[in-house]
Amino acid sequence: MKILTFILGSIRTNSYLCVDTDTLKCVVVDPGCDGEGIYAKIAERGLDLEYILLTHGHFDHIMASGVLKEKTGAKIAVHALDYELLCNPMLSYAMQFAGSNFTCSADTILNDGDIVKSGNMNFKVIHTPGHTKGSCTFLTEGALFTGDTLFCDGVGRTDLYGGNDKVLKESLKKLFNLKEDYKIYPGHGNFSKLSKEKNNFLFI
Repeated sequence: MKILTFILGSIRTNSYLCVDTDTLKCVVVDPGCDGEGIYAKIAERGLDLEYILLTHGHFDHIMASGVLKEKTGAKIAVHALDYELLCNPMLSYAMQFAGSNFTCSADTILNDGDIVKSGNMNFKVIHTPGHTKGSCTFLTEGALFTGDTLFCDGVGRTDLYGGNDKVLKESLKKLFNLKEDYKIYPGHGNFSKLSKEKNNFLFI
C-alpha cells in the first residue's frame, strides 16, 4: 500500500490517498475541501477510487466528498453516530466556519469492528468518540488514521457538538491498548507513532 498525503484548506486538514499498488484500487481518508485537486491525482495515476472514508463529520474533513463521489462513483462511509453531521451544515460547522450549506449523504454506515475492503487493503473501523460522537480511527497495514481524535503531541477539541472529554480519554485508552506500534496519520499536523503518544498520556 502507498499513502499519499495532501494538506488542504485554511485549517490545513490532512487528506490521505491510500493506493493498492497491485490492483490500483484506492481509498481517500478525509478528502477535506479540494475534490478537484484530489480527483486530478487519482485520474493522472489511473486509479479506481472505491471508498471515501470519513473519520468524522466536521466540514474541514468532508466537503470534497460530493465532488469525488460524483466523479468516481466512490462510496462515502461514515460512522452511524456522525451521519447527522453530513446532513446538517450547522452540525458539521460548514455554515459557521466556511459560510457553506454543504451536505452529503453516506452510502455506507460504519460501526465499531467493521472492515472496509478495497483491492488487497483492509481498513478496520475503531470507534473512538470524544471529538464527535461518531469519530473513528481506521487501522490498516501498520497505520492508524486517527482524524481529530489523536494528533502528534495532542488531541482533538471536545467543546463542539458531540464532544466529550471523558469519552475521548476512554478512546485514547482503546488506542493505547493496541499491541503494535502503529504510525499515526492524524487529521492535522505531523505524523507520529503510537508509542510516542502513549508516553505523552501516561496518566490518563
